[in-house]
Formats: sequence, structure tokens, C-alpha cells
Amino acid sequence: QTVGTGITKHEFECPSSCSSLVNQEVTVLREYLHMHEVGLRITNEQVRNGEVIRSGNVEYWEFDQNGNAAVQQDEFTVKPGDSFRTTCYYKDTDGSRTFGLASSQEMCMAFLYYYPRQVIELGVGMNLGWFCGVDIGFPQCDASYQQTTLESKDELNREYAVENTECVAEGDRIDPSDVNSGAFASPPPFQLMAIVGAVGTFFL
Repeated sequence: QTVGTGITKHEFECPSSCSSLVNQEVTVLREYLHMHEVGLRITNEQVRNGEVIRSGNVEYWEFDQNGNAAVQQDEFTVKPGDSFRTTCYYKDTDGSRTFGLASSQEMCMAFLYYYPRQVIELGVGMNLGWFCGVDIGFPQCDASYQQTTLESKDELNREYAVENTECVAEGDRIDPSDVNSGAFASPPPFQLMAIVGAVGTFFL
């Protein structure tokens, strides 16, 4: 699967049936987004009852700088029935770039670090980590995929600023010595959930 020539948009939607496999909500501590060399922008939208309730974005992707880019946000919850739409934008001048494992190929991935740990039971003594991707052979978590060619970078729909933000006052800054003093409770064991958009592959 090639990325496509010029500026392209790739949408991967993890269906609500995947999160419905677990019977409780989970708390996401961190969200990491990942692309490779020709990536421009990546977003990961959380959809509940047909409405986008949250979006983690990396507006300007730089592979040499990012690796896995942590989204700057508070923790959030995922409830059974939530779906995710991961969208990656690329610019490939000659159209030869393909999706795959190598750094010279492309990826479109979102990683959620969450607790409590969830396991999908397949029966006959087999369990599955919680993940979603294209053509993974597990219908409840098979992501849909759509590719669109864009006319210009204006269609990247970048968000340049966030409204109603304030700088932290000097007196409100966290004392680093408090981190190990019990001021911050340690979370329960957590698990990695991968919402994967590398076509035909998945990663844990």
C-alpha cells in the first residue's frame, strides 16, 4: 500500500465494537502518536455516541525530533462503545513511499497507556491484547480505512493555538521533591493499547 503522490490524508477508524469487548471504562494516562519521515500532521479523535469528545493532535510532525510524540493533555477515560479515528497527513513527492516496518516506510499509529489492564478472551485458552488495525483478521477490531488526495497544505486543518490557556503562576509550580514524597499516588498496573493504522500490519 503506497502513501500516494503529493499531500494525502489517511483516515483509520477503530469501531465501537472493539472497545465494547471490555466491560468497564479505563483511564488513559498518556497518548503517543507516531509517523515516519514524510508525515506532516497526525490526529487521534475519540468518538462517543457519534460525537468527537476529544482529540489528541501533533500539528507539525518532525520525524527526527519526535519518534513517539506525547500529546500534552490531562488523563481521560475510554468507555465501552467509544470509537477512535486516527488521521495521518503525508507529503510524498514521487509517490513511492509505502506503509511498513522500516523507517524509510510509513506508519500511522496511536498508543494509549491505560489502566486497569484489559484482555480480550478468544476462548480455547487464547487471550488477545487490546488493539485495533486494518486487516488484522479480528472483525470486532478491524479498522476501516480511507485515503484522500489533498490540493494544498491549507486542507491539513492545522490548529495553531488553544483558546483560554494560561501560564502557570510561579507560586503554583510543582516542587520536584514532592514527586517521590507521596504527594502523587502511583497508578495501578497499566496496559498499552495500540490503535494502528499501518496498512495490513499491527504493533504491540
